[in-house]
Amino acid sequence: MDYGISTIDGGVTDKYTCTRCGHQHHHVYGDIRYAYMFLESLPWFPTDRSVRVECKQCFNNVPRKGVNDRHYAAFAQHLFSFKYLWHKYLGMAVMVMLFAWGIFHVNQKDEQSIAYLSQPKINDFYHLDYRHFATDVRPHQNYKLAKVVDVTGDVVSVVFGSFAYRYQSTVKDAVRIGHVRNFSYFETTKRHYSIADLNRLFQQGAIYQVGRPEGNILYGSYI
Repeated sequence: MDYGISTIDGGVTDKYTCTRCGHQHHHVYGDIRYAYMFLESLPWFPTDRSVRVECKQCFNNVPRKGVNDRHYAAFAQHLFSFKYLWHKYLGMAVMVMLFAWGIFHVNQKDEQSIAYLSQPKINDFYHLDYRHFATDVRPHQNYKLAKVVDVTGDVVSVVFGSFAYRYQSTVKDAVRIGHVRNFSYFETTKRHYSIADLNRLFQQGAIYQVGRPEGNILYGSYI
């Protein structure tokens, strides 16, 4: 985490005489030190606040002990009011909103997958964590695709893909770039599951997402 400083102009006061040049007009500034990550324009939260009284003539600062406590409190109340501080929490607010959106998106995707599993259709695509189906999985063979090829009553027949992937994102890429259209992409052996079995596999994480084509289009690609 990095830190930055921003300054608020609190106007001019004539309550003090400069010990260096004798000038009686001083700028009042509020310095806010804040933490940020990645972008300094998106501060996460303030870490320190201080009032600074500076001579307009020679820019000499009045030491803290030279500023009357009552004046200091009045300056601070004006300079560090909500209208000056709220944007110092922008980074945290953005992160909270992104986190909330992520949770909502995941929950929405899960609800959709559960609905598809409860009412399966031919050509549904199941995203599989292959480590739940095999014990000798290599690090680059974590994920696979499966496709529904038949639904008879409560029995759903699927064929697994012949290719495995290291990352979940590359599973979708296999659909987007047309690999699943290759004749040899899916195994010929069918595996049969009841709807209850499929829902149990989803709860276990073995099936982590279900994609259903619309008009033979899935993830922007023709299947």
